Amino acid sequence: MHSLPSGEVEIIASPESYTEEEADGEIAGKPHTNAALPGFTCSHKVLFVATYLLYIVVNTVNGPLMPAMKKGLGFTSGESAKIASIQTIGISVGKLVYGGWLVDAWGARCTYTLTMFVIGVLAGLYALMSTSNMIAAVAFCIEFFSTPAYPCHVQWVRGWVPAESTGMGFWLLGMSSRCGDMTSKLCYGQLLKAITWQQVTHGAAVLGVAAAAFGYYFHSDTPSQRDVAGVQMTKEELQAILKRVFGSGRFWLAAAATSCATVVKRTLESLVSVYFADSAPDLVSSGQAAQLSTVWSAGLAVSVIVGGWLFDRLATRGRKYQIMLVLILMLLTIVGCGVMAMLSSFEAQSWGAVWLRAAVLFVAALGVGLPYYVPTGMFSIAFGRENSGVVSAYLDTVAFALSGIFMAALQPILDSSDAGWATVWWLLALVSVLMLVLYFFFLRMLLFSMLGEEGDRTPHVELEEVGESEIELATPSESSKLADRAVA
Repeated sequence: MHSLPSGEVEIIASPESYTEEEADGEIAGKPHTNAALPGFTCSHKVLFVATYLLYIVVNTVNGPLMPAMKKGLGFTSGESAKIASIQTIGISVGKLVYGGWLVDAWGARCTYTLTMFVIGVLAGLYALMSTSNMIAAVAFCIEFFSTPAYPCHVQWVRGWVPAESTGMGFWLLGMSSRCGDMTSKLCYGQLLKAITWQQVTHGAAVLGVAAAAFGYYFHSDTPSQRDVAGVQMTKEELQAILKRVFGSGRFWLAAAATSCATVVKRTLESLVSVYFADSAPDLVSSGQAAQLSTVWSAGLAVSVIVGGWLFDRLATRGRKYQIMLVLILMLLTIVGCGVMAMLSSFEAQSWGAVWLRAAVLFVAALGVGLPYYVPTGMFSIAFGRENSGVVSAYLDTVAFALSGIFMAALQPILDSSDAGWATVWWLLALVSVLMLVLYFFFLRMLLFSMLGEEGDRTPHVELEEVGESEIELATPSESSKLADRAVA
């Protein structure tokens, strides 16, 4: 144990604190011990991208279908916002109840398989629903039961990728998410031209069950083991982890920043197809509205792919350049939302006006994709370590709860105001300003304090979080556990 200039304490486990198995890097559930991880092979990158892409395609089926559901069942744009709100709160409740610890307890492969089977079956139930409230109930259940999917992929990154290269894993995750979203919008929109929205949901159900089988037969939790459960936590250990997570200022700063990005991303992801249908009701069909909403996903994809590549390259020049990149992209989101607010004051009378809105929406998306996926995922692993699934889940719990509340507030605005969509865009612009401020402080904490200028991941713990006397009195193995649980 050494005192650092910052007043923190560095805990260095002695060689005696490792068992023989740990020294060989073979401890189950701790793939980031001394074992050298190979990283994703080319084939595993394809598999990793494919399983998350399939999850997104099945999970988001109601988003592209919302204009067709709205027209067929006769509900309003405000009720569409209500459905999106209830759906998003379903994510938050699922993450809070079981999303993270289930992955840590069962392992990623088994959890993913069960998750995809359940949400596939539930997707088929949309076709039986006849009111907006029934649609909202199914959407809530799908999101509730789908919550382990992202923590599964976080654990796969941790099980395969060396700690210093996790940014690449989350770059792949963000890319697959956006490609999945674009695929769902384009394909579902095209299918709506030939079949009913009810038949489209039947197809999504079959795809979900097929994805479950695909993940089960081809995935592996680590290079050497198909199924690796995470840390098997006792009640006391879970309480200790929750105390550390929710009692940490670092966690709440990350949650606040992530929440702003989630509000913007989730609101537009859920409602942009309805926006295009409302902004040009005489020009845009339900299928065309679903396909036009692809521009938001395309902007997010470019932000993740190109922005993520630049983010990685700029690490060699210094962390401050990475922060500057993220903040510049966020300025595009603020400007884009403001322009959309002004354009939304009147209906689009031509396809030129529709495409202008689509172009501005694409620009606005550029500042959301990179910060939403890459820094947040890096924080989950740096802060959570072997409990990264839990940390990832609880970050999402906070972020999606606030997003659900935000979208619930949009229902009266969209239903009772002639300038409803313009007001929504101005609100999103304000959230984007707050996002920029919070991410400035969050990235400084993550890149300089937690990872260090050179990417150092040595665990540190402040004296007030784990008492010095507790460390000194611990046995060697307990000291190792304390180091693992320390706030990175």
